[in-house]
Amino acid sequence: MSTSASKKNSRKNSSTRPLSPVSRRRPFGVGDTTLSIYLRSVSNKKPLDVEEEQAAAKQLSELEQRMWQVVLGNPKTSVKLLKVLRNALVDKNTTNAKTLLPNVDDILAKGPRHRSFEQAIETLAIELCEMDEDRDLIADVTRHSRNLAKGAKNNSNESAAYLSHINEVARSITGAKHRFIQENLGLVVNIAKRYHVEQMPLADLIQEGNIGLMRAVDKFDYRKGFRFSTYASWWIRSYISRAIVRKSSTVRIPEYMLRDRNRMKRTEEASRAKLGRSLSEDELAAELGVSKKRLTRTKKHDVAFVESLPHTATGKVSKLNLRRAFDEYRFPDA
Repeated sequence: MSTSASKKNSRKNSSTRPLSPVSRRRPFGVGDTTLSIYLRSVSNKKPLDVEEEQAAAKQLSELEQRMWQVVLGNPKTSVKLLKVLRNALVDKNTTNAKTLLPNVDDILAKGPRHRSFEQAIETLAIELCEMDEDRDLIADVTRHSRNLAKGAKNNSNESAAYLSHINEVARSITGAKHRFIQENLGLVVNIAKRYHVEQMPLADLIQEGNIGLMRAVDKFDYRKGFRFSTYASWWIRSYISRAIVRKSSTVRIPEYMLRDRNRMKRTEEASRAKLGRSLSEDELAAELGVSKKRLTRTKKHDVAFVESLPHTATGKVSKLNLRRAFDEYRFPDA
């Protein structure tokens, strides 16, 4: 009797004994929310150092140059695609685009059978990569090249090989971008936590920041020497700030007024630093190139936005992060 009683008491004591940290640890994903699983997976990623950032950015740049060479380097379609490219450069109507027009015209004049054709296309590919920051030119020309390859009636084997080569390079570019983005997801989480406000869930802030990260990967130029994390932080903050401004306020302010408001603030700061005084309304309106009525309306909406920010559950007005987001909204896509 005494032996069975002692065993029963020992089992009872062991059931009430606190678990060790190892025994309390749950299997990954059990009982967790989707956000917590995501945060744990991101926290396990080691951030890239300077050399790794430069290598990843260089690989992506080389792949994009390779895409231009493949698309424009096919003698069967090069003339048509160069004309498409020329029209796109004319429509773009920027200084960098205009500087490339003579090069395109020179290649068109000599034709794909000229002995310097491959070298000219290679040089043009490098210049196009530097100029096409938004990647809209390569997307447009690649779409036309695929249509030409699919619509070719003769030389179907050549067209199939050409299309396969384009798709292969496109998959390599997508994979390189994906790896670059994956390695920097932790940066987005760290920045999003600083902006966390009651009116917008952390998951939404992270999602907006990830869009900014993808934008930074597209526009990053490793040749300028600065770190990708420094460059991407600006884009991530900009997209998060834009989301907070658009979704947190109970008053929906038109985007052109937000744009006017930011221009007004920057002009006022610059004038105070340069002249040592604030500009009058007439001077500020002339500097911005807007009417005095529009300037007054912009200032009125600036005050209305802050006063309309919602209250927290404790009754205190949660304006700090929202106002900071409003001040940091810089319209990166403009």
